[in-house]
Amino acid sequence: MSRAVRAARVAAGRALVVMLGVLAVLALAGPASAHVGGGAAGSDFSAELWSVTPALPGVTVRVLQFGDELEVVNTSGTELAVPATPVSPTSGSARMASGATR
Repeated sequence: MSRAVRAARVAAGRALVVMLGVLAVLALAGPASAHVGGGAAGSDFSAELWSVTPALPGVTVRVLQFGDELEVVNTSGTELAVPATPVSPTSGSARMASGATR
């Protein structure tokens, strides 16, 4: 085997190792590097809302910003009161007129 062929094989092997290293680093990038709605997601936590109890016709609730916010839409025709919970006692309470979104 000539010296030129051997040098080409060594160079190709090194390039392959470097490329595999770059791919491994990119594959291991964590969720903190992801951008969400113009901002960065602070963790890999994501909330999911399964139900609202009791079921309220005309009231929908959905999770926004990975659980940082909840959106409540009231089209029921009646006022909706959302009291503070033991989980967030400083949040106070909210009242929503019919047709309101918060």
